[in-house]
Amino acid sequence: PIDGRQQRLSAEDACCVCFPLAWGVRMISLLTMLVGFFAVVSVLSTPPVPPKEREREMREPALQDIVYIDKVWDCLKISGLVCGYQGFKGLYTRDSLKLKWLCCYYVLCFILEVFSLCFYIAKACQVLADLKPEIEQAAQHSHRRPLTCAEVQQMLLVKGFAQCAMYYFFAQAAWSLASHFSSNLPMAWGDPFSDMEAPLLAGYGVSEHRPQQQQQQQQQQQ
Repeated sequence: PIDGRQQRLSAEDACCVCFPLAWGVRMISLLTMLVGFFAVVSVLSTPPVPPKEREREMREPALQDIVYIDKVWDCLKISGLVCGYQGFKGLYTRDSLKLKWLCCYYVLCFILEVFSLCFYIAKACQVLADLKPEIEQAAQHSHRRPLTCAEVQQMLLVKGFAQCAMYYFFAQAAWSLASHFSSNLPMAWGDPFSDMEAPLLAGYGVSEHRPQQQQQQQQQQQ
């Protein structure tokens, strides 16, 4: 027999910030699907670009590159509908592979955020110069001083670091839970999945989702 105490996870390992790891991954999965849903709504509701603005983007490469990066972000966020659902489903079926889908999604978000941050900081001054008439007009209406290039770069850097930190912790949480499920270790803080959570499984019972896990636990007890 295997000592259950040695296999139990410590409270520190089973923690996602101030929530238990499973609850944290559940919120991450729901947030990922929500972001994907709003990305779909944004893409469908965005009107076509006027011909004059399209011609201007073609003349100014920096603006055109920003448009391309935004489109890549839209595609990645829309894919979050699938990855978030896979993470949510893997959480209840204890399928580590599905949770790794969620982890890979946030790894891609981290990589794209680093690339976008470097590009935005490098091109900030050029974009401000290209958009100078619009910035001055907006400043007159708002009665505020336009931001300088250094101030814009500082804001981008702070925002980028915050986004990268969030993507890193989300990916780490999904990977940690996937590793726990792969090793079949029981949680030190107890089993957060009960029959009361069945309505959250979109019509599937808890017992239908965990037959393989239950068989493995029975074999270990024998």
